[in-house]
Amino acid sequence: METEREIQARIAEVEAEQHRLRIRSVEIHGLDAEERARLKALEVELDRLWDQIRRFRAGAQDAEELRPVREVEGYLQ
Repeated sequence: METEREIQARIAEVEAEQHRLRIRSVEIHGLDAEERARLKALEVELDRLWDQIRRFRAGAQDAEELRPVREVEGYLQ
């Protein structure tokens, strides 16, 4: 079972990796296909982690698990 603190730590790790990739993209004028795919995967992972935090704080019984990508990415804003 993950705690909110563990989820927040993972969010920090993902955000740090995102930041490194974005800095790299500026320094070398773009990313290769693999790096762009990784950046997109990190964005999706962040969406899922923040969804998990919101459910955790709301006391949802299923908050221990990440929701499927298609469910989280399908939210209307």
